[in-house]
Amino acid sequence: MRTAQIKLLSAMALWGTMSLFVKNINLTSAEIALYRAIIAVVTLVLLRVLLHQKIDWQACRKDWLGLLISGSALGLNWTMLFSAYQYVSVSVATLCYYFAPTLIILFSALLFHEVMNRRQWLCFIVSTLGLILIINVSHLDQQPALLKGIFFGLSAAVFYAIIMLANKTIHHTSGLERTLIQLSISIVFLLPYCLFNGSSIQSITLPSLLNLFILGIIYTAFAYFLFFSAIKELSGQKAALLTYIDPLTAILTSALILHETIVPIQLFGGLLIICAALISELTPKGKIKADEASIHKQNAH
Repeated sequence: MRTAQIKLLSAMALWGTMSLFVKNINLTSAEIALYRAIIAVVTLVLLRVLLHQKIDWQACRKDWLGLLISGSALGLNWTMLFSAYQYVSVSVATLCYYFAPTLIILFSALLFHEVMNRRQWLCFIVSTLGLILIINVSHLDQQPALLKGIFFGLSAAVFYAIIMLANKTIHHTSGLERTLIQLSISIVFLLPYCLFNGSSIQSITLPSLLNLFILGIIYTAFAYFLFFSAIKELSGQKAALLTYIDPLTAILTSALILHETIVPIQLFGGLLIICAALISELTPKGKIKADEASIHKQNAH
């Protein structure tokens, strides 16, 4: 159990510091997402070959729609998040990103006609209030980039929510297989877009290339390996709690390493969003299924 906790904490800490490498790659956000996926897929395929593991294509065919939707949303999710890093601090982008659980509640009610209980309504109201504080409307005229960054951060949250909802329809494909297939679909989805808009890979610098390989191998393939090997050994509630190391690490990275600033009112707004998101994932009896908890981080980083 302790080993599983260390693995999950390591994965969360990695994802929380991912911006250190993303910000130092001189490619467009879409290209970073594309090449990150390509490097991760190659790494995972080599890993499966070494471990003599085969993909259960019959199971994948049963989940084709969920895999297609989540894989397509994955590429857009990364692109929007990386774009947000270009306009606002990592902490603000991450806190906007964590509005996703609130969107899950809303989308579930609108699309699946799920009735929102009092706890979910409270989470929705508190999280929305937190978002308003982060936007800090009174300062938008002084920081024109803030609105763009928040837009991209919230767009990433929307696609994150789509990934989470789509994953709920996937019942036959295992975790690592799911990741490999979704990454492959994201490549197919992003490749035409990047080709149409022109590639800047020819101008990539050596430091950027190194950061890109670290992002693909360590922060994607290795981090997912840690995540999936840990999640199956932990209870759903414990896994959900440990995943909140991610935003905490991201905020600390933003403040202590990148020396980015976040005003107190935005920090308080972010605290409201994280608290609301955390409460929304915990049932009144304190029990949730491990596979549902795993959706929280699955393929969203």
